[in-house]
Amino acid sequence: MRKLLAVSMLFALAACGQKPAIEAPEKGAAAFYDVYLHVSPRVGGVPDQATRARFAPVISEKLEKLLAAAEAAETRHREATQNSEPPFMEGDPFTSLFEGASSFKVGACTIKDETAQCPVDLTYADPAGGEPALWTDTVLLVGHDQGWVVDDIVYGGQWDFATRGRLQSLLENVIGQMVDR
Repeated sequence: MRKLLAVSMLFALAACGQKPAIEAPEKGAAAFYDVYLHVSPRVGGVPDQATRARFAPVISEKLEKLLAAAEAAETRHREATQNSEPPFMEGDPFTSLFEGASSFKVGACTIKDETAQCPVDLTYADPAGGEPALWTDTVLLVGHDQGWVVDDIVYGGQWDFATRGRLQSLLENVIGQMVDR
């Protein structure tokens, strides 16, 4: 009887045009940060193709395309300047802190239609033993056939040199830098 009820609920959701949630958005956010913490060496600037491949299962197609286009722009910039200028994007693109994060904790997500927002408490533990940096960024996810994947990040760091805005906007800016030249 329970199986019949579960199957009929799935059909009802499908008839309404809604997909059943395959996993909680918190799991999608945690999967992203698990990959992030295990990428070696730590991401600095726009990730290269090999690094993006590691992120591919946990990011949206749109974010993957922006990362690829930003890497291409960085390559054209490096070639055009014969590597005499710094890259357009330096530091960790996935967090507010230039050095990145060393741990994370995903908070309760809010879901609206096919999108979700999750606050993520991030910590950077200074290897030299200094005071750890603590802040909260917000990860934006989209529903995907396999669950939730990261589509954008809203930076939440409040210190003077924190990265501000959104990841997608930063990537679009990198891409635009080469268009403007």
